[in-house]
Amino acid sequence: MITTYDFIDDNRRKTILLVCLFPISLIAMLYFSFFIIAVISSHYTYPNLAPFVIFKDIHYSYYPLVLIIFLFSIVWTLISFYSGQNFIMSFANARPADAVQDKEIIRLVENIAITAGLPMPQVHIMYDNSLNAFATGRDPKNAHIVLTTGIIEKLEKSELEGVIAHEMAHINNRDTRLMMIIILLIGFFTFAGSFILRMGIGMGGNGNRRNKSAGKGAGILFVIGIVLYVYGIIVAPLIRLAVSRRREYQADAKAALITRNPQGLISALQKISGHSAIRSFQGKEIMSPMCIENPLSNEPSLFGFLSDITSTHPPIEKRIAALEVMDGIKINY
Repeated sequence: MITTYDFIDDNRRKTILLVCLFPISLIAMLYFSFFIIAVISSHYTYPNLAPFVIFKDIHYSYYPLVLIIFLFSIVWTLISFYSGQNFIMSFANARPADAVQDKEIIRLVENIAITAGLPMPQVHIMYDNSLNAFATGRDPKNAHIVLTTGIIEKLEKSELEGVIAHEMAHINNRDTRLMMIIILLIGFFTFAGSFILRMGIGMGGNGNRRNKSAGKGAGILFVIGIVLYVYGIIVAPLIRLAVSRRREYQADAKAALITRNPQGLISALQKISGHSAIRSFQGKEIMSPMCIENPLSNEPSLFGFLSDITSTHPPIEKRIAALEVMDGIKINY
């Protein structure tokens, strides 16, 4: 039987793997890209040149540049781990809950935290009419829970308790830490790739075509930009596939145990279904794993079946069915 501690250990292993894998795989992809480009270009200039010679030349020519990128990726990984929640909270544009204006919500979160045996997280309100919520933070002592104004206004107290307990379960299982690192690392690569790619294009078209050093620099930036951008685009869905959907079922079950009221979360999920799209998250698929339900619009598309395959959330009907099974069981600690 899989326990909460199994989920915590599994998330800890995945976090360590991601922290190590990102810089190493990035450097490998850069080296491979430079090597392929050099082989192709050298084939026309020096048809008989051995690939080993090309690789050796690349190693000595680009080693300092690759080392800088490697070190920078490690630094960004550490920043993501220790300060990632600040970036995500800034991105979500949520305000801290007010002790007077939002006292009922703060009291609900505090009661759930006490029942779950967890520290009181910081509570934030996100101005959006959607019914959604998410949690972030590297550990229970540095956790944040964000609730949309829509979910606060449209759910009953017992339903809100179920939602808050669900997010508390993610905090306890360290799901929030894993998601935070994934979001910031993927976001960094796509942003940096796009920025460097524009720099390379700008250098290549600024009238210095006769300047070989400028042309080479533009070519290097162009390759780095393409690699970073494609890396982020390709890795994002693969990482989403690697994130188990079981974490949502487990968080739902844990929430039912905390509140002793599976029907509260069942009713909440029924209301959330079809009303979870957050405006500011549209086009930012990497943000979806954080939320209690997919925050992206479910508009039909040619490749809609792929979104079902790579979705980090199981169908809400199956989550409700699993909770209904629990509803007939006496819950004991």
